Amino acid sequence: MEQRLRVTTDPAYYEQNAESVELWSPGNPLFQAPEFLRPADEWPPDKTLGDVLDSLDI
Repeated sequence: MEQRLRVTTDPAYYEQNAESVELWSPGNPLFQAPEFLRPADEWPPDKTLGDVLDSLDI
């Protein structure tokens, strides 16, 4: 980057300093979802949350 950028993930701080910071939150292109995440309807219905978490290679 050519210029410094001030960011926050705190909405209250952003409200007080909106002229000098950017609000970064999930959904922002810089917060890309990990590749292993899928929509809930894509998980096998017979799997428990524990099964899904155990199968992740992270």
